[in-house]
Amino acid sequence: MILNLLIVAAGSAIGGMLRYLAAVGGRAYPAPLPYWTLGVNLIGGFVIGAAAVTLTSSERTRLLVITGFCGGFTTFSAFSLETLELFREGAYAWAFVNILLNIILSILACWGGYALFSRS
Repeated sequence: MILNLLIVAAGSAIGGMLRYLAAVGGRAYPAPLPYWTLGVNLIGGFVIGAAAVTLTSSERTRLLVITGFCGGFTTFSAFSLETLELFREGAYAWAFVNILLNIILSILACWGGYALFSRS
C-alpha cells in the first residue's frame, strides 16, 4: 500500500509540474479562451485513453500513469474555475465555447488514444 501511494505521488508530481509549465507558457500569450487548459485536457484525455488499453499487465504502471500522472496533469478543476471566471467577466459566448471544446474534444482525444492503441 505504501509503495502504491508513493507511485501515485510520483506520477502526480510529474503531471502537476507539467500542468504548471503549460499554464505559465499559456499565460505568456494571452487569449480570450484559456487554450492551455484545453490543450492539457486533450493531451490528458489521449494519454488516459491510450494507457487504458496498453498498460494492462502492470497495476503499478497504471497507478503511475492513469491515477498519478493523469490525475495531476489534467485540469478539470482549473477548467471549472476558468469557465466561471469567463461567466463572471460577462464573456458568456467564450464560456460556452470553452465548455463545449473541453468536453467534446477531451472525449474525442480519449477515444483517439484508446482507438490508436487498442489491439482489437
